[in-house]
Amino acid sequence: MSVLFSQPLTLRTDIAPPAHFLPLGNERGLSYAFGQKYPRFLSEYALRSHLALTLLRRRPAHDAIVTGRYGEFFAACQGLCPVGRRPHLLLDVEWPYRHASGWRRALSRALHRCIARGAWRIQVFCHAEAEHYSDYYGIAREKFVWLPYCTDLAPETYPARDGDYIFSGGRQNRDYATLAAAVRGLPMRVRIAAPPENLPSACRAGNIDLLGCLKTDDFLRELAGARLVVLSLEDGLLRCPGVITYVSAMRLGKCIIVNEPRGAASYLTDGQTGVLVPPRDPQALATAIEKLWHDHERRQWLADNARCHALTHFGTARYLADLERLCAAALNPEAP
Repeated sequence: MSVLFSQPLTLRTDIAPPAHFLPLGNERGLSYAFGQKYPRFLSEYALRSHLALTLLRRRPAHDAIVTGRYGEFFAACQGLCPVGRRPHLLLDVEWPYRHASGWRRALSRALHRCIARGAWRIQVFCHAEAEHYSDYYGIAREKFVWLPYCTDLAPETYPARDGDYIFSGGRQNRDYATLAAAVRGLPMRVRIAAPPENLPSACRAGNIDLLGCLKTDDFLRELAGARLVVLSLEDGLLRCPGVITYVSAMRLGKCIIVNEPRGAASYLTDGQTGVLVPPRDPQALATAIEKLWHDHERRQWLADNARCHALTHFGTARYLADLERLCAAALNPEAP
């Protein structure tokens, strides 16, 4: 089996691919290079076009293709013209969060259905995303496969502490208004790492400390030092937010509360590896925070379970083994 492999953004660049995978480069490096060469609004289109042409030229020598999200133009080419098609596993897609309307919806559906025709399978990061994409774009459910976000964060680098604050962070599709309402009047400090423009005015008073945009190392150290990690996320979206943050927290052995249960349920089991509460419900979020803040034994038990689960299921070795398994299945459909 010979697989041409364009390494996705969410996989560390120092990770060696499986033995049968021929590295084509990493999409993080390509994104940076094209961003330096072209204006921002053109760079991604140029990158996707470049990768599509490269893959079309080289695919005859290989049995299968694996790419990250920048392989979507290649998948669309295979969808438009099936001659010479190879099984294509499309990883790390970042399809729109929100529903479009009118002609934009029609155009988006046509484009994404063409991508799906040219791809053998499309990775999603949560089971709920597969349902959302299938329903919204009219794509068969079996086209989607859940491969969990993977991380090998070392607890030795970011040692967990039972600090005196709650941590929350991230910029995409956070519901900080609900978090601010939940912690208003609670006798505990809350640290939020997010751009100021992403925060409602309610986050600029009381017991909330605004950290702004942090470098990755600083973000993870703040997360690791918190007594609780709380993510308040938007609901009703096509793509489920917050995955990288709460999987990183699990890996570092933190007790987590998330109020977007549809997506988070693919990673967290309520009451076993974390706590899930309903979205946009400040009272439910406040109740969960108060209970766990004062219960050290329960908090530590959930944190330990979360870390064990992440070590077993969300590591890089497991992810790469899944890629090999899927490529083998694409080339041998009769195999179990």
